[in-house]
Amino acid sequence: MRCARLLGVLGLVLLISGKAEALPELVVNGGFETGGFTGWTLVGDPTYLGVVDGDNVLSGKYVAELGPVGAAAHLTQNVATTPGAAYIIELFIANLGTAPDDIDNHFSVTFDGTLLYEAFDLDTSNQFLQLTLEGIATGTSTLLDLSFRNDPTFFYLDDVSITAAIPEPGSLALLLVGLAGLAAARRGKRSLQDP
Repeated sequence: MRCARLLGVLGLVLLISGKAEALPELVVNGGFETGGFTGWTLVGDPTYLGVVDGDNVLSGKYVAELGPVGAAAHLTQNVATTPGAAYIIELFIANLGTAPDDIDNHFSVTFDGTLLYEAFDLDTSNQFLQLTLEGIATGTSTLLDLSFRNDPTFFYLDDVSITAAIPEPGSLALLLVGLAGLAAARRGKRSLQDP
């Protein structure tokens, strides 16, 4: 009987530790591959904002070019979420400032009203900086708000993504093995204590 239980637990572990399916992408047009801001809402001054193609693209053909002067503008998007669930927000941002003296900017990421990232005078040395953040949703629709200002030059923004945060299959399998081991040890201890 004990051997059958062990085989059942091992079978479950092997099933769970198999390859995970790709998680659904929640952001619409996160790579700006429509050639515009389709799916996004622009709040603030639209001057010096656009979607361009060229050498500064991380992937695909297009990238968002963000350079409002004097006051921040926002790109926002509501995504479908599950209340209480965790989500991974990932994006790539580059500043085209060429020297520390030229840097006068601000960039922030807010998810469901919670500030997850904020930087002033962000210097990425003309390279894309990958941001990977985690946020918790409180409702069935959650607002992603990207706020930015870049007086002397432009930010380039690409590959904005939101996916549900779930444990990796291997981690979940290890957790189950640990729980099964604890349960077996507890049963063994109980049987030793019984007269």
